[in-house]
Amino acid sequence: AGAVPAGAPAALDLLFSALIEVSKSVANELASVVRVAEDALIDYGRIPDPRVFVDDRRRAVMLHRQLVGLRSILHRLELDNDLPEAIRPTVEKVIQQIVALDGDVVEIHRDLRQLREEVDMQTARHTNQNLYVLSILSALLLPPTLVSSFFGMNTGGLPWLGANNGSLWAFFLMVLATTAVIAWLYRRGFFRNGR
Repeated sequence: AGAVPAGAPAALDLLFSALIEVSKSVANELASVVRVAEDALIDYGRIPDPRVFVDDRRRAVMLHRQLVGLRSILHRLELDNDLPEAIRPTVEKVIQQIVALDGDVVEIHRDLRQLREEVDMQTARHTNQNLYVLSILSALLLPPTLVSSFFGMNTGGLPWLGANNGSLWAFFLMVLATTAVIAWLYRRGFFRNGR
């Protein structure tokens, strides 16, 4: 941007301030993703795409590692006896800024992980509800399928084969079988557990 630092401390401060600003920008972007996803989930019940969180968590972890590495280097520099006293305040200030920013990044990463777990739980709950409905439908349609398969066989001696009302009797047998399954499922508590 055309800045001309007056000396080594100012140049070091400019360098690290630029690095911290970029890191803050990435952290703010990740925090915004978390807020938008949480609002969508809590306020509107929309489940965000879990694949989005994979990239965001990766970015948060990478940023955390970079900040930890930078803090470690600056901490060693701070402990160095040969460090000029004019630079020491800049190093101490930058370390404090990095520690604060890293705390924010760790919190964002924790929020992303919790959000991912919540999304996984919501997805599993929806999947379980769908499987429950499919299981009930399968159980209800199995008896009529069995009855119609029995009467659809091309063998001799089938009941009601020559009767005028044979199809009606077969239909009533299907309804009776389905009613029996419904009663059995109700006694077993399937309809209460699905809610």
